Amino acid sequence: MQLFTIILRTVWIVVAVCNPAIAQPTTVARVAPFYGYDDCIRLENQKTRVTLCPAAGGRVLEYALNGKNALYLPPGQEGWVYEPGHEQWWLYAGRFDIGPEQVIAKHPQLFMGRWNGEITGLRSARLTSVKDKPTGVQLIREFTLDENSTRLECRQTVKNVSPRTTEYCYWSRTFVPGAGVCLVPLTEPSRFPKQYVMYEPGALLNIGPVDPNIRVRDGFL
Repeated sequence: MQLFTIILRTVWIVVAVCNPAIAQPTTVARVAPFYGYDDCIRLENQKTRVTLCPAAGGRVLEYALNGKNALYLPPGQEGWVYEPGHEQWWLYAGRFDIGPEQVIAKHPQLFMGRWNGEITGLRSARLTSVKDKPTGVQLIREFTLDENSTRLECRQTVKNVSPRTTEYCYWSRTFVPGAGVCLVPLTEPSRFPKQYVMYEPGALLNIGPVDPNIRVRDGFL
């Protein structure tokens, strides 16, 4: 009886090691090169691919369905990294940090500096900023891609690392290629007369914009 038990356990171990489909799914998160960066983190399922960039701003560089990226990445910025005292660039794709812009202290390290990236699961990762002295906070972003759908959850935590009280809002801009239709779910109640605001020339934040290309229908902008 004892001999039979030993043989059975041996066969089970061999089967587990020799079957790579069981040991490691093909959609496991991994480090991959993209857009001139060697240390990007890639999350993917059968149809959706997400590429994160720790090297410059902790951004989302790629959010692709069937290989087509929905985010805007212009040529000429591949591999660019922030260096204090050097020329600063206007970064594109999926950006977000804290605000209000032009009101709080300048924070280039949060906005475009290097972040720490780590893989936390099969389709999840965490990006962590430096402890930013001008603002007194550290930002932590956690990304989780759904196993089967295009749903990408982005959760940002603002951590106070200073001895004083800090107060900020979440501030985001996501750049996509022009043309097409964009749907944004609206929330109730809204502080704004039209449920949204629009940037206009001269840094004007218009709370009652008029634009023939924008309409609100069925709870969506």
